[in-house]
Formats: sequence, structure tokens, C-alpha cells
Amino acid sequence: MLKLKNIHTFYGHIEALKGIDLTVNKGEIVCLIGSNGAGKSTSLMTISGILKPKTGSIIFEGKDIHKTSPHKIVAMGISQVPEGRRIFPKLTVRENLEMGAYSINLKFQISNFKNNLEKVFDLFPVLKERQKQLGGTLSGGEQQMLAIGRALMSGPKLLLLDEPSLGLAPIIVGKIFKTIRELNSEGLTILLVEQNAKAALRLAHRGYVLESGSIIKEGRGEDLLHDPDIKKAYLGE
Repeated sequence: MLKLKNIHTFYGHIEALKGIDLTVNKGEIVCLIGSNGAGKSTSLMTISGILKPKTGSIIFEGKDIHKTSPHKIVAMGISQVPEGRRIFPKLTVRENLEMGAYSINLKFQISNFKNNLEKVFDLFPVLKERQKQLGGTLSGGEQQMLAIGRALMSGPKLLLLDEPSLGLAPIIVGKIFKTIRELNSEGLTILLVEQNAKAALRLAHRGYVLESGSIIKEGRGEDLLHDPDIKKAYLGE
């Protein structure tokens, strides 16, 4: 479904991604783990078009999208849940979700909008209860649910999740990871960046380890979970 080939992404003169190659197959959960500054979020922002790679290609369903604008990438079927949630705090829950459906609303696909909205409310009933409430008044966990719901409103084929457990209580983290597993079981392909490496590797079919902008290891989630070097560096064991 998605292939990154020799991607080099820069912030000014600083090279953040140093020729990474990455594959996400349809129906998989693939995770990216690594320390702060390794290039995990940069990878997602490069895929979603927010950052443009200096060299390399990003192939999504057979098409090179590395020069495609972000809103067109969403319309093609890639949605990102950004680190820190970044909901619109002064808009209601309902309005936040409507913003997520902007690309399908442009096509006047009203039935798709209603179907996606019901799916989000089924997944997160609290959002239906609070759809008239301002996003900024929700708890951290509810805001994360809203951020995921907003991304799902475009009906994505591939969901990019950036640190979904960040700053949340353990019980809420468990609910979020259960939701990710449920979405995947329904056929959604997921690329996950996560600080909780152990939980991510337990959840993922495959994983990549980033260090200073380069991929240093890749493999099945279960294999990486039991890799001595990974356990020492990222799992606190």
C-alpha cells in the first residue's frame, strides 16, 4: 500500500531523515519506535505532505505522492492524527468532526459523511453525548478520541497515528490501543508512532527502529519485542 524509498527530509540545513526505506502493506499495523528526535514524527509529516522530501519517493497505491499537497493526500486516503492532538479548541466536537470530513464534503458525498459520523459515534459514544461541547473543554483522553474521530471522518485507507498515548492516564491508553486494534480488525491499515515502545510492538504486525534519522532495525513486532538490543535501549529491560 505504502512504500518510502530513499527519503531524505530536511529542516533547513539539518537532515532529519537520511535515506529511509519503509513499507506498509494493506491491513497491517506497522509501528515506528525510537528516541526523541529520531525522525518518527518527521516521517509521518513527510508522508502526509506537510514536509516535502528533498529526494526519494513515496508510493501510495502505485502513485508517487511526494510532491502532492496535503489536502489531496487526505482525499487519496491518508489521514494523520498529529502529536498533541491539535483539535480546534474553540469549535464544538461536532464542528471538529465536520472539519475532518472537509475533503468528502467538497464532493457533496453527504451519505458518506453521515455514515462516517455514525461510525465515529459508535466507536466513541462520549463524542456523540458531547457533540455540542467545545473541544477545548474535553479531557485529554476525550480530545485524543476526537482527534482520531476527526481523522476517520475522511474515510481513510491508511491512518497515521503520532504518539496517541502521550500524556494520557494508563486506563485511557488501554482504551486507545484497544480502539486501534479494533479499527485494524475492520480493515484499516495503520502506521503508528508511539513512545510506549513495548505497547506498540505488542500491537504491531511489524516495526521499524529509527535512530538519528536512519532505520537501524526492522522486523516483526514480536521479534523486536524480544530483541536484546531493543529491550535494553527502548524497553527499559
